Amino acid sequence: MSTLFSKIYDPIMRPFEKKRLGNLRERLISHQEGTILEVGSGTGANFSYYKNAEKVVAIEPNASMINQSLSKVKRAEVPVELVDASGEHLPFDDNTFDAAIGTLVLCTILNPSRALQEIRRVCKPGVPILFIEAGTFLSGGVEGSTYFSLLLRICFWMCVPLLGVLIIYIIIMTIKKQKGKV
Repeated sequence: MSTLFSKIYDPIMRPFEKKRLGNLRERLISHQEGTILEVGSGTGANFSYYKNAEKVVAIEPNASMINQSLSKVKRAEVPVELVDASGEHLPFDDNTFDAAIGTLVLCTILNPSRALQEIRRVCKPGVPILFIEAGTFLSGGVEGSTYFSLLLRICFWMCVPLLGVLIIYIIIMTIKKQKGKV
């Protein structure tokens, strides 16, 4: 992912945060307790929602995204430790975490099945593993998840990041038109 993308990510996502995503993050994250694994922390959009966690260990493989998140780490209400790692290869012992959180990340991981296996490995048995993914929040349900996952993977890894944003916008408008919301 480019440095440009990490710098424009938050401004581009701001309307989604205000309309729906911020509320979803709040409901997903604010009640989690203990040591939390955040997968693909990006620019740190989730950090302000952690209220009851003892500590957040946030993995992110992109140095530019990590740099963009540093100011949010400082403002977080709970300690946040940033770790340069990918979801497919987590550098933690088995049964370490009390919960795992991921938002808009599985579509950017080259091998999401492997990442989910790793997440299960490093989480304690029976703890919540919680994700918000693009197909679910953009389409209003899970029916578009596979399509969005494939599309977003292509956009994030093979296209110019701005083109990916344009394609996502077009899809959102198409879905709204199909559901009679535009």
